[in-house]
Amino acid sequence: MANYYVDATLGDDSNPGTQTQPWKTISKVNSTSFSAGDNIYFKRGETWRETLTVPSSGSDGSLITFGAYGTGDRPKITGADIETGWTGPDANGVWQISGSAWHCRVLLEDGQKLQKIVPSGPEDLNPGWFGGDSDYIYYKPTSGTPDDHTVERGIRGHPLYIDGKSYIKMENLRFEADNYASGEEYKLRAVVVLQDCNSCEISNCEVHFGGFFGISLNNATNCSIENTEVTYIGRRGINIGADCSDVTVRYCYVHHIGKKDALNSESVAEGDKEGISVSAFSSEGSQEPYNITIEHNRIYSIGSDYAEKSTNCKGICVSQGGADSGNITGITIRYNNIFDCDGRGISLEGVNGDYEVYYNIVFNNGIGDNDSETSSWGGLIIGTATGTSNVKLLNNVFWKNDGGTGTGVKTNVRISVSSGSTLTLTLKNNIVGLFQDASGYDLYFASSGTLNLDSDYNLFYEDSSSKNCIYWDGDTYDFAHVLGNESGYYSYDCSQDSHSKTQDPSFVDADNGDFRLKVGSPCIDAGTDVSLDRDFNYNPVPWGAGVDIGAFELVRRVTMLSLSHSPLDCKSGKWIDLSGKGNHGILYNGVR
Repeated sequence: MANYYVDATLGDDSNPGTQTQPWKTISKVNSTSFSAGDNIYFKRGETWRETLTVPSSGSDGSLITFGAYGTGDRPKITGADIETGWTGPDANGVWQISGSAWHCRVLLEDGQKLQKIVPSGPEDLNPGWFGGDSDYIYYKPTSGTPDDHTVERGIRGHPLYIDGKSYIKMENLRFEADNYASGEEYKLRAVVVLQDCNSCEISNCEVHFGGFFGISLNNATNCSIENTEVTYIGRRGINIGADCSDVTVRYCYVHHIGKKDALNSESVAEGDKEGISVSAFSSEGSQEPYNITIEHNRIYSIGSDYAEKSTNCKGICVSQGGADSGNITGITIRYNNIFDCDGRGISLEGVNGDYEVYYNIVFNNGIGDNDSETSSWGGLIIGTATGTSNVKLLNNVFWKNDGGTGTGVKTNVRISVSSGSTLTLTLKNNIVGLFQDASGYDLYFASSGTLNLDSDYNLFYEDSSSKNCIYWDGDTYDFAHVLGNESGYYSYDCSQDSHSKTQDPSFVDADNGDFRLKVGSPCIDAGTDVSLDRDFNYNPVPWGAGVDIGAFELVRRVTMLSLSHSPLDCKSGKWIDLSGKGNHGILYNGVR
């Protein structure tokens, strides 16, 4: 095992690569053969305008690690170069520079992404940039002239490229800005590319300013992305594609995907805009991804400002490929916080396999505009493909997922079972409710196939008894007719939710995203055991006499009283005072 150091300012490629005599360039790293267990460290605060192409594989239990040393910001590896030589301005304050504008995907000003203006001309820049079909890039600064700013343009396809290499770890690095070629395969249009690899890790990194994908995995097995921020990406933050298996995405921040910021005027890339995507394309003739775990992530601000594209903006999307593809199965989505997505919080499309979705908080999604009467948006959308599926929705919170305007079906949870498919759905311990629009639904079932439903121990809530609550294959039940023991009530007509509740769940502060339960909430101890042992905050389940409905167990404070100066013991459900003074006591309400 050896350690190598790289310093873009004080290094020299003729050096031995020690900390006192470091290398200078990534080109030197790319051309060096490393051994299992080696570490390559880049100096913090430095920038490399190169592509890191991993040259060697590690081995099982002995990874090759690329990391950081020193103090300051994470080492930056960027696909962008600084642009100088702008001419102008014209009468509209617009500057221009020659340079294959059609293939330019990313333009940065002072480290912030400027939005490409489409389909308007350069006269509409305010500020931003425009490419069009010409050989010029047009740019209007946020202030002053281009010389007052650092302007960078995406030049290289991928700042990080792991191809055919395994047992690699990337940690504490920053990758940003790319430039993919028209016609290039989708899987290669990313700031970070992992393909044909095994046992690779990306940990504590930043991935910013991608024209298409932030991180793209294809034919990647036993790989993980952890504690990484992915932001300001044109289309998909993290893309898990064909032939991927045993992939985990956890503790990541994924936000502002396809979403305009203060400088933006239009959306970046056409098509779906998704925080984390699991999908494959039938044209690749590949196996669908399987055994994918998406957990403990914070996903927000996914969307565009094109009204007709709002339902394509999703926090987490799992989508089966074409008709020639296999099944996406073994999907676990848990402990995620998903909010402020224009279209859908979680979208499971073409479901055909086994899925578990539990202890997620999905709120304030479906906030975009849509003028399509056939599309749907909101909290969770499930649509089946031909075949058999088993989906478990347990201990989730789906809350206020209908902020958008326009026509279409607005739902907190929508289940559609297509003809020729069978869906076995378990829906328990969920909190579903509080629509702002009276035309929306908390729970929507539409089935032309076979639905085997086991729904119970949930809580539904609306602030008006006349609001729609549940739709069941043509029948609508308002909030006043959800639970009842006679015809005309959902629970009686559909033989579901006999133990469920229709009350205010009494959250701590739902308006500010705090969905913990207050003392006295009707959700406390009102759920059922579904064989899950940790809540959203990783507290033990149950904490008390029973499982709580929703994503959190109410944690009771434990006060320890000094009964004696001698040890205590616990036997047969009682505290035993070993001092002989008889200060025994019974355990209170499941206290630990």
